[in-house]
Amino acid sequence: MIIVNGKIETGTAEDIERVSAALRARMERTRQEPGCIDYSFAIEVGAPNVMHVLEKWESEDALNTHLQVPDEAFSQAIATANVKSASIIAYTATGERVLR
Repeated sequence: MIIVNGKIETGTAEDIERVSAALRARMERTRQEPGCIDYSFAIEVGAPNVMHVLEKWESEDALNTHLQVPDEAFSQAIATANVKSASIIAYTATGERVLR
């Protein structure tokens, strides 16, 4: 399994609100892709200008296929989001256990 964890900081909370429709559309589309286990964007409670990305993929191949899917609306929306910083990292997970 591949886990993708990301953090994107924008200038203001309004920057994220402005692109929320594109984020929702991307989530809905991506969740239907083969090999996608989970794909989510979430706003940080204490910092409404910070968005977290969490993805779970069955395999590296599934993630790489996803990364090749064009999404012009999403790309254009993110380009207008006044992104101050972004870090998105993929991890290989070898085990999973329920904590609660």
